Amino acid sequence: MKTKLSAPSPRMLELRAELIALVQRKVGDMSSEDVLALLSYIVGQTIAFQDRRKHTPDDLIDFVLANIQQGNADAIKSAVAMPVAGRA
Repeated sequence: MKTKLSAPSPRMLELRAELIALVQRKVGDMSSEDVLALLSYIVGQTIAFQDRRKHTPDDLIDFVLANIQQGNADAIKSAVAMPVAGRA
């Protein structure tokens, strides 16, 4: 499997926003680590149901890792671009 990195489609971004809104509504007193653990668990379950004739588990882990790294980089870019109160 070739690692696929591309900008999320509008449909993917819409689903992302809906998932974030759902998590924010339901998170309650869960720690950020608990939320991360839950989302990671779901990713693990999703990996388990991929077609093993097309992708090896290692290929899928590489795919997930590359996309996590890209998501992290995008989040950092967004945070750096945000205006900070008091900054001219």
